[in-house]
Amino acid sequence: MIEHEGENVVAGFLYWSNSKMVWLDWIISNPKINRDIRQEAIKKLILTAESMTKEAGSKFMMSISRSNSLLKIHKELGWTIDPDPSREMIKVII
Repeated sequence: MIEHEGENVVAGFLYWSNSKMVWLDWIISNPKINRDIRQEAIKKLILTAESMTKEAGSKFMMSISRSNSLLKIHKELGWTIDPDPSREMIKVII
């Protein structure tokens, strides 16, 4: 979670496994906070997650989003954005 002046601005989750891949997802932001502050906080969140991933010895990160602003920030930070979107597949097993 990233804070600004005592306010929670953005949060995200890292999913770890026994592979060299870490998944960053569920990035959320506080809509009451100024957009520019939120954008910078998202960058800080992603860069912090990258640093944690590297320190843990993992080699790759992935993330999934439909948010154009999140895609733009990831691209600015050097992430590869797949030009062909994937589709989620879900099956309820009863």
